[in-house]
Formats: sequence, C-alpha cells, structure tokens
Amino acid sequence: MTRCFKYMNQNKNQNKNQNWLQMEYKRAAVMLPLILKRAGILAAVCFAAAGMLAFCAGVMQQGRGEAKLKVGYTAPSNQLTDLAVSYVQSMESVQSICSLEAVSASEGRQRLENGELSAWIVLPDDVINEILSGSNVPATLYLREDAGSAGGVETAGSILFEELATAGMGMLGTAQAEIYAAADIFKELAPQAATEQLLQTVYDAVNNFNLRTVAGREKVFRTKTLSVTGNDTIAVYYASAVLTVYLLLAGLFFGEYCRRSGMQQVMAAARLGVGYMQQLGARCQAGIWLLFVVLLLPCLVLWVPQVHAVLTVKVTMQGVILLLFLLVCVIVYDMMVYQLVEKRESALVVLGVLAVLQAYLSGCIIPSVLLPEAVQAVGRVLPAAMIKEGLTVWFTGETRAFYETALGLWLWGAAFFLVTALSMYAQVRRTASGLPDKRKQTQIRVPSLGMVLLRRLLHRKSMWISLVAVAVLSGGIIHAERHSETQIRAAVCDEAGTFWTLLDAYDGIVQFELYESDEAVQRAVQKGDAECGYVFPETLAANLAAGRANREVLVYQGADAVAVPVVNEILFERIFRQASLAWFEAYLLQHSMIKEAGISAERLHTQVSECVYGALSAGTTFRFEIQRLNAADEAAPDNRSTYPVYGVAAFAVLLCALQGLAQVVSDLRGQRFYRQNRLAVSAVTVLLPVVLGVLCAVVMAVSAYLLRRGN
Repeated sequence: MTRCFKYMNQNKNQNKNQNWLQMEYKRAAVMLPLILKRAGILAAVCFAAAGMLAFCAGVMQQGRGEAKLKVGYTAPSNQLTDLAVSYVQSMESVQSICSLEAVSASEGRQRLENGELSAWIVLPDDVINEILSGSNVPATLYLREDAGSAGGVETAGSILFEELATAGMGMLGTAQAEIYAAADIFKELAPQAATEQLLQTVYDAVNNFNLRTVAGREKVFRTKTLSVTGNDTIAVYYASAVLTVYLLLAGLFFGEYCRRSGMQQVMAAARLGVGYMQQLGARCQAGIWLLFVVLLLPCLVLWVPQVHAVLTVKVTMQGVILLLFLLVCVIVYDMMVYQLVEKRESALVVLGVLAVLQAYLSGCIIPSVLLPEAVQAVGRVLPAAMIKEGLTVWFTGETRAFYETALGLWLWGAAFFLVTALSMYAQVRRTASGLPDKRKQTQIRVPSLGMVLLRRLLHRKSMWISLVAVAVLSGGIIHAERHSETQIRAAVCDEAGTFWTLLDAYDGIVQFELYESDEAVQRAVQKGDAECGYVFPETLAANLAAGRANREVLVYQGADAVAVPVVNEILFERIFRQASLAWFEAYLLQHSMIKEAGISAERLHTQVSECVYGALSAGTTFRFEIQRLNAADEAAPDNRSTYPVYGVAAFAVLLCALQGLAQVVSDLRGQRFYRQNRLAVSAVTVLLPVVLGVLCAVVMAVSAYLLRRGN
C-alpha cells in the first residue's frame, strides 16, 4: 500500500511538472510574435550586414574595392614613380588594408591633421636617382599623434600597414645591397676592368631578376582552406561574429518571458506544487525554442543568392550538439541577467555592456589574431568566444575544437544556471519572509519629484554597477595592451631548412613557429594554434632562382582566417632575401671575371654575405622613418591600442539613453506620475541616466589618455 501511494504521488508530481512545462511553452508561443517584432530592428541590421557580406568577401578575394585606410603620398611626378605606385596599389595585401592617393605637401599635412588620412608618405624629390646612386635619403611615414588612440579597426589596419611598409623596404633593401655588393666585389678584384658599362650590365641583371621575382610573388603561394564547405574565410569570420553579437543582444527582447517576480514563483510552488528548480528548468526548455526561432530570423539571409555564393551551412552531428549547447548557454545567461537586475528596464544597460565587452575580447569586433596576447588569453575563455566557435562549425563543417567548445559551453551554462537558481531562492525568501514596511512606522514625507526620480535611478544598482565595471575593465584592457604585444602565429615546415634562420631572426608582428611535417602544420592550423601554415618544398630556393616557383609554397589557412595576405607579404620578404642571395652568388660564379680571378664558391659566399648584410645593418639602403605629428611637429610616443574606448564610451551613453526611454514607456503604461507634467517627467527620466552615462564616458576617456601615456 505504501508503495502504491508513493507511486501515485510520483505520477502526480510528474503530471504537475508536465503541465507546468506545457504552460511555459504556451506562454512562449503567445510572446513569440511580440518578441519577433522587437527583434526585427536588430535582425534588419544583421540582414544589411550579411547582405554586404558577399560583396565584401568578393572584394577581399579579388583584391580590389574600397579600402579601410586612406594613405596619402607626396612624390615627384615622373614615369618611374607613377609606375612604382601603380604596382604597389595592385598588390592584394595592400588593397586589403589601404588605398593610396596622391596629395601635395601642404594638402597631405592638413588632411592628416584633420583625420581625412590615416597616414602620409613623403618621398624624396629625386627618389629614383637617390636609390640608384646609393645616397638613399629616407622617405618619411607620418602618422597623426592620436593615430590609434581611438582603437578599433583603424588601429589594427595602421599596425598592418606599417608591417607591409617594412616588408616592402626589406625587399628593396635586399636588391640595393646586392648592387652595392657587386660594385665592391668587382672593384676589389679588378679596379681597371670594372668599367661603368660592365657594372651597369651586372646591375641590370640583378634588377631584372629581383623585379621579376617580386612582381610574381603572389603566384608563389597556393592557398588551401581547411574547411569542409570551402566558404570564404572572411565571410565565415564576419558571419559568426555578427550572429554572436546578435545572440548576446537577443536577451533584450526576452524581458517579459525571462523575468518572474518572487510572488509569482512562490504562488506556483505553494498552490501548484511546482518546485523552484522545476520552474526554472521548464522556463529554460521553452526559452531554448524561443531563442532558436529568433536566431532563424537573421539566418534567412543565407538564402539570398549573393550571400549563398560565399557562405553555406554544413549540418553535422557535432554542429547540432554545439548549437544546442550554445542555445542553452545563451538562454540561461539571459535568465541570470534578468533574475539579478532590479527592474526589467535595467537589463538593457547590463546586457549591452556585457555584449560589447565580450564582443571585443572574443574577437567579434577586431579579429582575435590582431589583438594583444593578454587580451586573446582572456577572450578565449569567455562565453562569446565559444558561441562564435560553435557558429563557425556550422559554416565550415570543421570540428577542430569540438570537445573544448562543448565543454566550455556546458560549464558556462551550468554556472549561469547555478547563479540564477541561488538568486531565485534568495528572492523567494525575501518575498516569503514578509518583512514589515518601515515607512509605515514613521511619518511619511513626500520628497520632490526630482528627488523621487533620482532615488529611483540610484536604486537601479545593476545599472550603475555595470557602468563602473565597464570603466574599470576598459582601463584594465588598455593596461594589459600596453604590457602585451600583438602576435600572429604562423606555422612553417621548411623541408630543406634553407629559410628558417631568416624567419627566426624576424622581429615583428608575425611569430613563425617551426614544425616537422606537413601534417603537423595542418594540425596546428586546425587546432587554432596558428592563424595559417606554410610548407616550403626542398626545391623552393632553386625554383625561385630559376623563375619556376609557381604555386610552390603550400598555404594552409584556418576556416575563419583574416590575416593571411599580410602574413604572405611578410613571409615573402624573408624567403625573397634568401632566394635572391642564392641567385646572386650563382650569377657571380658564372661571370667571366670571377672565373678568371679563380675565386672559390666559399670565398665568394663569404664576401657576398659580408657586403650584403653589412649594407643592410648599416642602414645605407632605402628606408622609412616613422614620425607622429603633434602640435610642435615632434615625434610623439606610440600610444596605439586596438581597444575602441571612445566607441565603447559612446555605446554606454546610448544604452543609458535607451534605458531612460524604456523607463518612460513603462511609466506611461503604468500610469505613474499622472498628475505631473508628462513632458517634464519624461525629459528628466531620460536625462538622469544619460548624465550618468556621460560621467562614465568621461572617466573612460581620461583613464585611457593617462594609461596610454604611461601615467
């Protein structure tokens, strides 16, 4: 009999839980049209971004189109200079970052100071003869004093542009150093026989080889994307980044569904017998499907032919599992935020601040590969990074980090659920305790309207705590960036071991790491240990010297890689030096004067190395001098940072204004202050949070200014 009653009670409780779950599904279905209407604005933005995705990806792929940075140059107008500039403009790596525009000296300085140009290059008056004569008056690359101080994409682009300029100067310096070395070697061997005609013949041969090799450098690389779908990597990156931000902000439309008062939860437990954990679990189950429908809204753009041409979806079992995990993580995250905030309107600031910070740290605003290493380390463990990785699986079909991503999403979801449950129990205890209202024990004093509105704002602790947190965290991010460097990791397999010494000696934005085999390079790229990977065959140096290195270097790029064209340019500068020196030595060995002198290959190698590297280290080749303009036209310290502090500050002010507008709408619906002047009450309600946001923005701007100057 006891077992029978126990079994009946279990069935009764199970039926209660099932009925409650059905109620949650019905509630979600009733709210779905309203939520979709509110999500329409954000989805429209995503539609516009995704509609431009195919065009932008095609631009990056074909190496043409509108550039991110405008770079002006001042140079003498002649046929050689115009030809050199047109050649540089046609480079894929340059087009992906900037565009070149001819300006006069006065115009260039003025436009740089006004912010119309990101950089300004001034070439010597007779640059061609300067290079040929060996005097090599340096060109000057001017940057604004505040270049990079606002952070964001412009800063990342300026960093890459400087690396490209350095790589270009490296290739030109190698060619010049070989010409100087040829003159020194021939004049040392036979000063009388080394006529101008003989030397000019040698110079022409050196120049022809170097120009031919540099002009065909983009044909040296054969790129292979490690993706099942073969989608364009730029398209995959932006699609996953946009959808991640969309999911982080989607909670703004779930307020009515996510938030429940303590009284509602107490009544459900007391009258219906549904436990608090069962309530939360049922709410999350129904919310998952609600969030899934909301996610489908921007995904409809994938059926647009222009987008479908560069971006498709690959359905895999791992992808389905990750999608389920990320939906659970996001909906529980939204439940937690709405459970912790005092009022539903306050969640707007909290969700917005958390979304923009996570978006930056996880590489949704600026690719992670261009962020400082300290920022990358923090961003990799955030929920946004794992959500982005889960979405990337859908666009690539690759499951390179399935277990790590699934585990991370599960742990974050469990942590959010635990925090939500604890907060819910605390809220229920406060509701059930029925504490007496102290205002009834004292004489009632009615404060002024302004004081009432101010107190209401100050009681929104979640709002001003979020603003304080974003100011503190922004300072922490900038401080971390000052003590960390941006490094793009590239895996290299040098089968002959010919180029590794030069790659290891490189000191710049790219960190080359040596691997033993082709398979090891692929694994490094697939696991995310490297942005891209390179395999040098044993015959690379010989084929470069013979002009036969067509698609010789195999390039592996990750499914969402964005920096491969820049790494290609930097890498080619390294292998060009080695290949050019090898050709130069072989050319000299075959020269009749060298043969007559009876110089051995070892001695010639020593002489060439001493002359070439001596010229490069002495700085006698053509080079750039980088200067930053300030009011006194003096060099200013490098205070660049990729963190978009001014953009975040402006976003914080916008969130506060939206929070004020949401409060005005709530007051109108609740018929609050109906005896007061509606216009005045609404204006003050909006103004107070805006003032709070402006104060936060000022603190962020001042802190960023001081931190970037080391104060």
